[in-house]
Amino acid sequence: MTDVVKVCPAAAWRKAPFVGDPSEDFDPTADDFDTQAYGEEVVKKNVASIVFVAVISAFLLFFLLWRFTRSMCILCCCKGSCDKKREKNANVLWTKKAFVVSILLVAVGLALIGLTGYGMYNLDVNVTKDGWHVIDSTRDKMTEILDFADHMLDELGGVVGVLDKLEVLVERDINATAIGEDLDCIDDVMTNGLPDFSALQTKLNGLDTSLATTLPGDITVFKTGLVDLKTNTLDPMTVPVDAISSAKASITTLQTDMGDYNDALNALPASHSAAADIAVGNLQTAHNNLGDLNPHITKLQALSTGLQSFADDVSTTPIDDVDSAITSITATLNSMSTDLTDVAGDVRTLSTSFDDMNPCFNSLMDRMTVINRTIIGLPEAVNTAVLQLADVTNAIDDVNSDPTLAELADELDGLVDSLELPGDTGSFSSDLSAAKTNIESVQSQSAAMRTEVDNIVTQLQDVNSGLGAVKSQLDSYPNPGTSGAYTALLAVTNPMKPKVQNAVNGLNDVTTNNAATFTAVDTLESTLPTITSNLETQKGSLDSFDAELAAAPDLGAIVSSLDSVVTTFDDLPSDVLEEPKTLITEIDTQFGGIIGNVTESTQSSLDEVGTQIADTRKDVLSEFETLKDDYEEDSEKYNKQVYQSTLVLYVLSMFFSVGLVVFVVMHFQFGVGLTIFLLLIVLFFYFLIATVLGTVLIMANDGCHNLERMALEQVDEKMVPLARYYLFDEGGPLRQILNDTGTVDLDTVLDQATEVKDEFVDQIRNDYETKEKLNNIMDEMSNVTDTLVVLVDQLEGKVSYDSINPLYVLTKEYFCCKLPDVMHQIWRDLTYIGVLGLVLLFFGFIGLHFLDMMPRVDCCGCTCRRKPSASSYGKIPNPTSTPTKASTSAPLIPDTPTRGQIDTTLV
Repeated sequence: MTDVVKVCPAAAWRKAPFVGDPSEDFDPTADDFDTQAYGEEVVKKNVASIVFVAVISAFLLFFLLWRFTRSMCILCCCKGSCDKKREKNANVLWTKKAFVVSILLVAVGLALIGLTGYGMYNLDVNVTKDGWHVIDSTRDKMTEILDFADHMLDELGGVVGVLDKLEVLVERDINATAIGEDLDCIDDVMTNGLPDFSALQTKLNGLDTSLATTLPGDITVFKTGLVDLKTNTLDPMTVPVDAISSAKASITTLQTDMGDYNDALNALPASHSAAADIAVGNLQTAHNNLGDLNPHITKLQALSTGLQSFADDVSTTPIDDVDSAITSITATLNSMSTDLTDVAGDVRTLSTSFDDMNPCFNSLMDRMTVINRTIIGLPEAVNTAVLQLADVTNAIDDVNSDPTLAELADELDGLVDSLELPGDTGSFSSDLSAAKTNIESVQSQSAAMRTEVDNIVTQLQDVNSGLGAVKSQLDSYPNPGTSGAYTALLAVTNPMKPKVQNAVNGLNDVTTNNAATFTAVDTLESTLPTITSNLETQKGSLDSFDAELAAAPDLGAIVSSLDSVVTTFDDLPSDVLEEPKTLITEIDTQFGGIIGNVTESTQSSLDEVGTQIADTRKDVLSEFETLKDDYEEDSEKYNKQVYQSTLVLYVLSMFFSVGLVVFVVMHFQFGVGLTIFLLLIVLFFYFLIATVLGTVLIMANDGCHNLERMALEQVDEKMVPLARYYLFDEGGPLRQILNDTGTVDLDTVLDQATEVKDEFVDQIRNDYETKEKLNNIMDEMSNVTDTLVVLVDQLEGKVSYDSINPLYVLTKEYFCCKLPDVMHQIWRDLTYIGVLGLVLLFFGFIGLHFLDMMPRVDCCGCTCRRKPSASSYGKIPNPTSTPTKASTSAPLIPDTPTRGQIDTTLV
């Protein structure tokens, strides 16, 4: 058979006579293996050991039958006759024959002891340790290979790492997504984020006109109207209003007192009586209450004058002027407020758009600068577009500064808040409107009311002219009165009655007919201080309002600034964003494609090879660890137990051999029989173990010879080429075998490295003007791929035949050399010791036979024999009798104690 990895062909165990030539068809795993035939073949080869087992078994059986038969004879049938016949053999132990047997027995015993000691010395206590050393060496080698494979994968992962750096470069430094977002942001602001500049400029121009012309004119009119209002309306109205209010109070008093007086006059009886005196008393009281009419007449005359002044001097035109000015200013301010709110919103929208767009511009410029300086040189068209966008950025910065657009929007909002007349023009205007109504009401009734008032004055003067005579009569009227005095009183009072009645009627008519006028005057009197105060407030407020208008933003300058921005935007080409977008899209597509394709293929290789390595670790290394964890401690324990058991067996054979020799020399019959029996037992196990070891060695010879064939038959068919390569260095090259068997495709790994270098490095350098950062990554990629090629070659060397086959040889040497040698050594020692033991037993049998021939001196052979006198044999004392004088003076066995009764021992 040629497919054999030969190890230790000259090993001692292979030369053992029973091992023979190995079987060519040994395969216990095969379904058609003939176990019975193979067993018969093993028996034939191991027949010597089996014969020794049979011999020792025969010795043991012979010994047991011998000792059993002798004991039965002594006990049962021939006790007396046997003792007499043995008396003639009293000196058999001291014959030349017995001496020769003893010498031979001692010699064989010493040889057996020496051989046993040699066997003990040769026992190997490190059998399992050597085996675990083989396992550890194999595991360490596998670990080394797998670690190196992991290292190679790490290097291959370095390709992914470099691609990761490229991806970071693309995503962080180039960042097509961010650039696209910046460009979209700019495009969105330019397309949708800007207000209607035409409408904005129109509103700003209108606001500028309002602030510069319209509003100041309205305020001037308002100021003039306030002056006229005070001069021609409020001031002329003060005195008449006071006079009318005072006259109204007098009229009210006169109505009461004059009515009482009129009633008292009309109550006077026609003639004197007691009732007449009472009526006179009442008249006296009414006359006293009425008093002097001149103050009332004066007030009524002032009323008439006031009404004339109201009609002639109080003008309502200033009220109309002020109200018109307030209306005009309010309308202007409302319009400006609306437009300012719109403009402020547009400016704020513009500010927000610029704020949104400015970071996009800055980010775009920064990224384009980084790309141009450190990654790839930008084409001229892209550079031009970027510079045009930079002009926009600069224009925006010019507009959006001191104040910023946001600050300008806030100023415009503040201007909206300030475009309100500081005073309460609403209530002021309402008060003026109400005052105008009341003034016009008074003026419309003043002529008629003056006529009535003048009539009352005349009537009061007529009454006042007769009051003196009435007072004289009342003052002189006696108490009690007399008819004469009463008649005199009537003479002055009767003419007064129509006069008083006319005055009462006139007062009532004035009050009734001019109630509205009096109400209007009351209202004017109550609101006049408020109007006057508000007027002064408005005058002061207009001064502060003028200052606020003077501080308003220069809207004309704002218009000019916006004109420059609009011009800059209008100058931009419509496709200014297309060149950067196209370039970035190309870079992103090309770089992303390279990263995606190479990363995917590289990662696929990493995953595939990594899975294979991980599976190998799991399936192989974990088995090593499991094997060690499960069996190393137990194997060491069992090895120690076997070693100790073998030592015990050797020691027992040595001990029993020494005992046999000593007991034979001492002529100790019981000891000789016992040690022969025990030695027979030990030697039986010797030959039995030797037979087992011989069988194992025969099977080991066959198994080791057929090991490679059996292994190849168990291997998956597609893995046979790889197995034959590692066993016999057949086939090749190894890389092709690994690829064909699906173990590891090293060519694919190398192809990936070459592909990375070709697609990434060469292609990009051909397409672009590469700069520092990109060059560094490409140089690193080249270095990684070059290193990977070297590592693949090194890995191939580490898993080559020259690296792996020695592990197999080491393992096979252990199981086919080391272990069989140890078993052969033990087989040899056990067999040789066993054969000497048989010789020793043979002489022991002879020695025991000589002792059996001696006359008995005790019941069980427990006496060490000495050469005795003839009269000492054959006399066995009765243990229950009392010794006689003769027996005490002449002992049966010189220098030996008397033993007990005979028992059934085998001696």
